[in-house]
Amino acid sequence: STPSKPSVPFCVNEWDNTHTCDEWQIQSYYSDLESYRSEAQDFINSLNEYVDEAMEYAQCRAAEME
Repeated sequence: STPSKPSVPFCVNEWDNTHTCDEWQIQSYYSDLESYRSEAQDFINSLNEYVDEAMEYAQCRAAEME
């Protein structure tokens, strides 16, 4: 399944680019972002592998029809 990007903590004001977060909240968010990046990269790698295998299958089937 597609990974879900973590929500910005409630203590972050994206409009003013400020925050009132404790250090642990910021670190937790950064940790969640790192996990998301890793999961997203794994998802992309899986999609690329699927596409490669599908192309190989299609080429094999086409060769059978010649």
